[in-house]
Amino acid sequence: MTPVVAEVVNAYLPRTQTFLYGALTNLTRVRPIVFTKSVENLDAFPFDDIELVPTGGAVSHLFDGASRRVTGHRPLQERRYRAAVRHSGAVVMHGHFGWSAPTTLPLKRALGLPLVTTFYGADMSALPRRAEWVPVYKELFELGDLFLVEGSHMAGCLAGIGCPEERIRVHHIGVDTERIAFRERRARPDGGVRILMCSSFVEKKGIPYGVEAFAAVRENHPDARLILAGDGPMRGVIERGIDELGIRDSVDMPGFVDHGRFLELADASDIFLAPSVTASDGDTEGGAPTALLEAQAAGMPVVSTLHADIPEVVADGLSGLLAPERDSAATASCLLSLIDLEARWPEMGRAGRAHVRAGYDVRVLARELEDIYLSLAARPGLTHKGVYR
Repeated sequence: MTPVVAEVVNAYLPRTQTFLYGALTNLTRVRPIVFTKSVENLDAFPFDDIELVPTGGAVSHLFDGASRRVTGHRPLQERRYRAAVRHSGAVVMHGHFGWSAPTTLPLKRALGLPLVTTFYGADMSALPRRAEWVPVYKELFELGDLFLVEGSHMAGCLAGIGCPEERIRVHHIGVDTERIAFRERRARPDGGVRILMCSSFVEKKGIPYGVEAFAAVRENHPDARLILAGDGPMRGVIERGIDELGIRDSVDMPGFVDHGRFLELADASDIFLAPSVTASDGDTEGGAPTALLEAQAAGMPVVSTLHADIPEVVADGLSGLLAPERDSAATASCLLSLIDLEARWPEMGRAGRAHVRAGYDVRVLARELEDIYLSLAARPGLTHKGVYR
């Protein structure tokens, strides 16, 4: 009988789907079931095994809210999740993002299932700064059996907020390299260069620094173009910066793009730029932007920053160049160096593709995740005192 794994997420929405979808659809030795309160975007991330756990009506919501403020628990919601997970026959639980803890911890206490928790970014950097989350994380680190992070920098940060080091394991975010077309980049006959940035318009993406760096590049390469795809709360700030720098005629802003359109833009571009920074509220990439992996898999040389686990994801000097955070001059210097090194673009593209296939291919990582699940499932008496290694 195929073991069932309860994948617990607050909502099966695009941000979570980006991380989860490739892994879930490549698991063959276990059956994952997503337990969530809401879903959307299923046309782009179709997945059949989703258990929608009802939130209850207005009275239920008010009761759980009041109970949460007094006791720290939402008893009616916890009961619904407990019944759903128990009925599924799950043998392992996997909570995605640290903020799944208020849902997974009551299940852990009631059902005694091994609990894996994956941290992704803000749940490790920004959330622990909030006083109400300190006791939640304390209990999670006491009861959780294994904690997964994207890279070694993230592992150190998680240990720094109290997670036992012996229960932390690096498990990379994977991309489907077989679905990403590879193309060696070469100088364009017209001498122009197309630089692609694609992300949500939030502070940690560092977009204003990338825009400033591009403006400096255009002074030396007037035919250069910046394709700035995405949207978000900083759009107004970003557009004002573009206008103030006088580069509006060299910037294309297609807005939010789906994954297929991103890959089309990547195929049509020469260099990928991801100037990530630590936000003022402490939010970070955690690991690294998934787009950096996909850009390298597509054969693009990249420019990014010495931020979080990006130095593991980008082989500095081989597949791309890295600059300090919030340093638009250094970022511009990296871009200019890459443009001057256009003869090395094919070599750098091949190095990036090989780097991603070796350490970040979703099929290899899915097998590693299955090994984790099966090892925990084989030890039904496992508690926080018995650690998977």
